[in-house]
Amino acid sequence: YNSEMIKVLVIAHNLCWDIGDLNCFQVLILDPVEFDFNQNRYVEYPISEILQMIGRASRPGIDAISKCSFFCHTPRKNYFV
Repeated sequence: YNSEMIKVLVIAHNLCWDIGDLNCFQVLILDPVEFDFNQNRYVEYPISEILQMIGRASRPGIDAISKCSFFCHTPRKNYFV
């Protein structure tokens, strides 16, 4: 990805802390929930993980701007805005 041979990289949310200095022009966050088998219900990603994913949308010295698109269930929109 860093050598620009790959244009799109799909990463699971739990890897957002482990990818080192891998930054990009645009980050897409799709449906920020996961199924917790211990609780037998869907739980939202911690806000710290969401902020970490948003922070990956930056390439200082390469892009003047970066983008983050966030897709979530409509009733949860006000929580994240």
